[in-house]
Amino acid sequence: MKSGQAARVDNIVKEHLIHSHPALIVHLKLMLNIMSVHGFVSDGFGMRIIVPIVKDNMGDITDVNN
Repeated sequence: MKSGQAARVDNIVKEHLIHSHPALIVHLKLMLNIMSVHGFVSDGFGMRIIVPIVKDNMGDITDVNN
């Protein structure tokens, strides 16, 4: 994660983790270890939203042959 990036689906940015209480790191470690031991990851754990960015130099966007 880079600093200054927009939040993802979970609204967590790197700065939240940097400035959080040290107990958060302990709880995250426990959660990840439990997921590893039990082999279960919830469906929403890796959820991402992909936003396509249209480039200006695409030319004629109505041309289906590009």
